[in-house]
Amino acid sequence: MKRYQKTKISQYLILGLTIVSLAAAGFASLLVMQRVPFEDHFVLNWAAGRVWLLEGINPYNEAEIFQRAKAAVEESRFLATLPDETVQLNPLLNLAFYLPFSLIPYQISRILWVMALTIAVLLIGYLSLLITNWKITTIAKIIILLAGLLWVPGIATIITGQLSPIVILLVLTSLYLFLQGQDNAAGFILALTSGSFYITGLVIFLFFTYAIIRRRWSFITAYGAGLAFLVIVSLLLIPTWPKDWLIILIENYENLNLVQTPLMTLASLLPGIEDFLSILLHIIFIVFYVFLLIRLRSKSERVFVWNALAALVVSSLLNIRGSIAYLFLLLPAILLVFRFLTERLGLFGRIITWIFIGLLVAIPWYASLPVENITVSSSLSSVVIWLPILVIIGMNWIRWWAIKIPKLPFESS
Repeated sequence: MKRYQKTKISQYLILGLTIVSLAAAGFASLLVMQRVPFEDHFVLNWAAGRVWLLEGINPYNEAEIFQRAKAAVEESRFLATLPDETVQLNPLLNLAFYLPFSLIPYQISRILWVMALTIAVLLIGYLSLLITNWKITTIAKIIILLAGLLWVPGIATIITGQLSPIVILLVLTSLYLFLQGQDNAAGFILALTSGSFYITGLVIFLFFTYAIIRRRWSFITAYGAGLAFLVIVSLLLIPTWPKDWLIILIENYENLNLVQTPLMTLASLLPGIEDFLSILLHIIFIVFYVFLLIRLRSKSERVFVWNALAALVVSSLLNIRGSIAYLFLLLPAILLVFRFLTERLGLFGRIITWIFIGLLVAIPWYASLPVENITVSSSLSSVVIWLPILVIIGMNWIRWWAIKIPKLPFESS
């Protein structure tokens, strides 16, 4: 009985600390949004869901959504502005993430959305530690989680209200469950990311390839069933949404001006050979991705983990909308590199690792000064380029150790 009471008290303590922390995060976000100018990528989706749920207006009605979003921003106390693209580019599958928040007034829902993204970022870090099995102290884990939350890309992504942390969290959850043998749950959760195929497409294809090689048909069946369920329900709600969404998409992407991968940005540094260099860089990383698929023939789960984390990095480089919002795709690969640095190089590796973590946090903050620029993506455009390339180099450096030597926690002994 005493043991039970102690456990119960500790549970209440953890719950209380969690509630207090979330309340503090909400209050802090309120202060930041009232003092720092930012582009609000949440408000258009909030307005689309609100006019649909409360007034029955098509969520792809551009003029109506723009007016509602503009009015909400102007009436709020936030220093928010509408993004350059004032049209609804999200498919209805993604709009579903915003619907619960659309039922709440803008200012309150905006704070709740920030809190949801904060939780998502912390869980991304936690799942990354689980997947990489980096054995470090609890204090070190807490420092890493806070570093991931407080570095500028993390804060900027949360304040601007990007959906990407939730999508990436679902991908990592699916990967973790897949490694645990829970194929049905993994497949269904991965299906929830289908509306962000431009982010997760390469990873989904790698999942499918490995599942076919290992004959894990339940994963593919669960993904197909989950996707079919989402599509059928969305069509029952708004039968015309695919046509409405495609019209907007084609109008905005017809000349491909909005397509700007990080590799294209890198090539633009040399205007004389920009086109040639852009094509060459894309070919190199596409070939690298094909190599990842071919290597899955070994059927080794260690190979699959390394390849999956490398595919996440490649996804950030080939993303048609290169942005700091997708840098969380790199986190599991970064932690895997850190793990083997510390394990194989001992004290020297630990020193290098913590110096690098410090630089990862400090450099973006320095590049974003003054503080008002922390939500400006252009101030961190170089990070979107060099960090994934640096991580790819690190991944290839530790590849032999990661694949040949250790056993990961989900492997049988």
